[in-house]
Amino acid sequence: MLKKQKGFIGPIGDDLRSLIPLLFALVIFFSTFSFAYNVFSQKNISFQKDLDVLTISRTLKGTNYISGLQSFNEICNTLNPTGLNYKAFLTNFFTARENYCSNQNNYCPSPPEPISSLKIFELKPYFINNDPAQQFLCEKSTDGYPDDPNDFFSRNTFVSKLYPVVLEDNRVVKPMHLVVIAWSN
Repeated sequence: MLKKQKGFIGPIGDDLRSLIPLLFALVIFFSTFSFAYNVFSQKNISFQKDLDVLTISRTLKGTNYISGLQSFNEICNTLNPTGLNYKAFLTNFFTARENYCSNQNNYCPSPPEPISSLKIFELKPYFINNDPAQQFLCEKSTDGYPDDPNDFFSRNTFVSKLYPVVLEDNRVVKPMHLVVIAWSN
């Protein structure tokens, strides 16, 4: 009689075969949920960087009319984005490329594509009367400038914007471009 009786394993032991697929389904559900949350978080961080760059750009360009270096510097001093390095400057590279051309070898650079490339990062800001002390440059960089540009550009994510503006320089209105490049470590 004892040989014909089945042993009682317990409530969990009897249902073990049905618990394994249930646990497997829960692991898949929570890993999918975790993956989706991480993707959402990364997109949210990227979106916030874009908003910060737009805030910098909107503040610096104002009404697209820049009345002089003093007003540009005053506006620049009001900027204080956290966790974001940026370089913003006025340039006439796109409207007066001949000023950037070299007389040696008849070299005249073409506009860099894409805008966040190393070439546009190294563009020089516009100077008043060719005086480097009077340049239209607004920047914040906690890590300095790169010794090895290739390494710097490969380890950072860049967001860049380009806006047409006008600059009043000695009562002459000049077409310029406001270039804003931002990155975070």
